[in-house]
Amino acid sequence: LKGITGAYAVGFVDLYQQGNNDMIVLHADNKGVLRGKVLASNINSKGNLFLKAQGLNGVCAEWCGGAEAFPDPKPFGVNFPGVSLKYIMQDLSSQRLASQAAQLSQSSHGAMNPPYALIGLGPISYYIENFYFGMPLATTRNAGADSRG
Repeated sequence: LKGITGAYAVGFVDLYQQGNNDMIVLHADNKGVLRGKVLASNINSKGNLFLKAQGLNGVCAEWCGGAEAFPDPKPFGVNFPGVSLKYIMQDLSSQRLASQAAQLSQSSHGAMNPPYALIGLGPISYYIENFYFGMPLATTRNAGADSRG
């Protein structure tokens, strides 16, 4: 990182699908040209395990605009904020452990969140007893449509 000048944003994403969060550094070089640099992570060399999950909204489930109206296979949709993930597992000493994560916990201007939730499980493969997946409900109610005046 010390060799990268003009860094203004950093994002973490599992680019190589290895269970590691690789670092993407956005920076301006000496001439002011905006560039991106990928720093691949090798922290998983000891065999740590991760749980990676992604909630999709199912947009375009039946008809899609574009060249092919009914693509096969159908697209799964896109990720969206508000998805909550939780798991409960038991370690080697029979202690129950729970962990929770959120997908797209920040969706404001300039957020560089990965499109999934990545939860570290540790170096030993424990049995995951329960996995909970919560999604926000879609509503069509308009706050400004109150007819009471």
